[in-house]
Amino acid sequence: MRPRRVLLISVLLLGLLSCGLLWRALRGAALEPLILPGALGVAAEWRGQTTLVLRYHLPGEPFSWRGLLAEKLEAEGWRGRSFTNMGARRPPFVTIFYTRERRFGPLLVIERAVFGGNADTPNTAIVELTREVYVGERAVAGKRRGCLFCLE
Repeated sequence: MRPRRVLLISVLLLGLLSCGLLWRALRGAALEPLILPGALGVAAEWRGQTTLVLRYHLPGEPFSWRGLLAEKLEAEGWRGRSFTNMGARRPPFVTIFYTRERRFGPLLVIERAVFGGNADTPNTAIVELTREVYVGERAVAGKRRGCLFCLE
């Protein structure tokens, strides 16, 4: 009976350690694809466990960072779409959405990056990244139906 108990505890500890390492790796890797070369004053703020807001200044033409960031994300396998907010006070106000899905064994990680900017600070990139983790169709972190346990 004792060898089974030791084996069970070992498997549980190994599983917890693996989840912790995966979560740390995902959290640390979140910034790299969203920061453009030449970025100044990079500031990142986590809102809860699943949302990261990233701000930085990029010299050059106003709002040129949007196209550069879109190109970079597309080159790294993200899928994008955008829409113009016609109700904005000062056009052009464009919101751009990018998504990426990655599998790690039975886990599915869905990342969504949303960016548009602010007309008052056109050279400041503002990017919001949301990450949801699923085991099959069941959410580990996020808001998909059938939430197994949420990390927020």
